[in-house]
Amino acid sequence: MKIALVDDSQEARSQLEQLISEYSSANRLDLTAESFSDPLPLISSYSPYQYAAIFLDIYMDSMSGLDAAAEIRKADRNIAIIFLTSSAEHRPDAFRFHAFDYLTKPVDRSRLFGMLDDLFHRQDETELNRFTFTENRVQYSLPITDIVSVQSSAHYVEITDINGKKHRPRMNFSEASDALSEYDCFLNLMRGILVNMDHVTGFSGDTCILSTGVRLPVSTRRGSELESIWRNYKFTKIREDALRRNR
Repeated sequence: MKIALVDDSQEARSQLEQLISEYSSANRLDLTAESFSDPLPLISSYSPYQYAAIFLDIYMDSMSGLDAAAEIRKADRNIAIIFLTSSAEHRPDAFRFHAFDYLTKPVDRSRLFGMLDDLFHRQDETELNRFTFTENRVQYSLPITDIVSVQSSAHYVEITDINGKKHRPRMNFSEASDALSEYDCFLNLMRGILVNMDHVTGFSGDTCILSTGVRLPVSTRRGSELESIWRNYKFTKIREDALRRNR
């Protein structure tokens, strides 16, 4: 997973990079930091799922962190944004952008580690499981829960996320299918079509209906079997959720 650090102070970026490296090692996380001295290059190339979180300094010469957050939110409503500042005066403004947190510089090690615990370890375990791939030289890391379907497409594979965006990394269907096979939420409808059962709303004849409204073909020989697998999966999920709530 990657974290973006945006601060026009080299000293501040270096401190954060070191602390994040220490946190990553201590928690056995594959976590790397990508630094920017100016928010404009980040904004111009930004796409959802490139980063697990973005640290934004509020006071920068080219653009304030608040203005940068406004631009990022146009493309991504869910990315965790953590503001950095030497003053608390902009805290109310920061939370208008649904900031995950607000850290005062110089960043305190224990405060940062506690915040990263909240970000990574207190999420549901499925949110931490991600599928990482490269598309047009850009690395993406999609939460497994956000993948709706995977389909074979010529020499590529087409991955559709919950926002309706289609990703086409240079890998074949078998590679993607093998990588996702460890997660029990995925179901092969037929050769070259894989769906996330958490995003299936039903079956109708020889089609599978997804939460996005898309209908995908189902193997006619296995239609009833596939629908039964999906229903059993949903029943198990409901039972597990009920057990968690009652603990």
